[in-house]
Amino acid sequence: MREISALVGVVCGWFIMGRFARRGRGRVESMGTGVRTSLSIVVSLVLLFAVREMLQRSVKGRYDSPMDAVLGIFEQALILGGSVFQLEVLAVLLLGGLFGGAVAHWAAENWN
Repeated sequence: MREISALVGVVCGWFIMGRFARRGRGRVESMGTGVRTSLSIVVSLVLLFAVREMLQRSVKGRYDSPMDAVLGIFEQALILGGSVFQLEVLAVLLLGGLFGGAVAHWAAENWN
């Protein structure tokens, strides 16, 4: 899943952060968009991992109906999402987003 996580990060960075970096916004707005991008990556990955877990469980026959499987996605997302609400993880998301936004702003100014 490392490769999938990296791919989701690249896609979110390109489409979310890249779109706002090209518009000539200020550094503070770019840093805010960097935080938004990092949160988008986390939400996307939590949902993706929850779907993966649901599919693995459904192959083993742990769900009685398709609706139970859909509810299993949200159950797994809550379990996986709970690990995000730790101080260290939130700090890395915040600081990484701020740094990524500042780098994207610098790159947009120097390469446009």
